[in-house]
Order: sequence, then structure tokens, then C-alpha cells
Amino acid sequence: MAIDTAQQVMQLGDYAKRLSAARDRSYALAREVERSRGVLDFMAHDPASDPALCEYATKALELLCENLVRLCALTDEASANAEALASLPLKYFSNETGTAGELDAAVASLVEATTTAETELVELAQVVAEACEAVDEMRRPEQIG
Repeated sequence: MAIDTAQQVMQLGDYAKRLSAARDRSYALAREVERSRGVLDFMAHDPASDPALCEYATKALELLCENLVRLCALTDEASANAEALASLPLKYFSNETGTAGELDAAVASLVEATTTAETELVELAQVVAEACEAVDEMRRPEQIG
């Protein structure tokens, strides 16, 4: 059982790192969205731009950014929890204290959280790329003219 417990505690550290990476990636994506929102804000003041389109695009980017920030917060919290559990001594997870089952549950929960976060990030990264590209395309005619 000690080997299994040790492996599970090591897994906690691995999941903490993966969740930290997901947090950092979601933060970076949110920054990309914010840059595009800045471009839209600038474009909205241009009389040649379509104000309704700019407002619609800005609201869509705001929602996207909110989702990214929420994911950032959730992955940060999950990573911190995993790091805290991984820092506990192995003897803490002995069967005598009843925490071995809690360790199993924590690892299972982190597997699900990590997989979900990584899957969501792949999808959100695609949405961010498309949204930022659309904003860039909206801006191009302004630069050409």
C-alpha cells in the first residue's frame, strides 16, 4: 500500500503542475482577448466602423474573457489544493487514519479536473484564435483605406 500511496502523492504533484500550466495558458488567452477588446474599443471611436458590430463583438469577447478568467481561477485553486495534499507526509495517508480513501478521491477528482481543464483550453484556444482573427479582419479595411 505504501508504494501505491507514494505513487498517488506523486500524481498529485504532477496534476498540480498540469493545472498550473492550464492556469497560465488560460491567463495568456485572456490577455489575447483583452488585446482584441482594446482594438475594438479603438475601432468603435472611428466613424467609419459599424458601432453595432463593434458592440456585439465587444460583448462576445467580454463573455469569452470571463470564461477564461473563471477557468484560470478554478485551475489555480485546484492546483493549490493538489500542491497542499502532495506536501503532506506519506504517513498522513495511512489506512489507520482513514485518509487513504480521501487520497483516492482527491486523485480521482484531480484527474477529472485536469482532463476537463485541458480539454476546455483546447476548445477555448480555438475560439480565441478565431475571435482575434475576426477582430484583425475587421481592422484591416481601416488600415487599407
